[in-house]
Amino acid sequence: MDDDAYAHVGGSLSLKKSKKKKKKHKHKHKHSKKEDAALKDTVRQEADEHAEKEDDGMTPAERAFAKEQAKREAARIREKAMKTHKEKVQELNKKLDTMTEHHDIPKVSWTK
Repeated sequence: MDDDAYAHVGGSLSLKKSKKKKKKHKHKHKHSKKEDAALKDTVRQEADEHAEKEDDGMTPAERAFAKEQAKREAARIREKAMKTHKEKVQELNKKLDTMTEHHDIPKVSWTK
């Protein structure tokens, strides 16, 4: 009897309800490539002009501060990039030598 239930298979097993993908049709463009390139150039130029004129909501003092901050950060990065690993290790050792030894583990004695 059990063999009769499996005698007719209804089809392949569908996992996670997979659906067949439909093919996408390419649309024909109304404009020629030359017109598209010219249009892109004009849009790009307008965007550049708009970006230059655009007010970023900052006061002149805020702009100057941001500019100085960027300069300082660039100088700090250049300074760090110039140090070799050996120099960095030497500086760390000097810093550790000058620190207090508050966190050192005290000597352990067997007699006490």
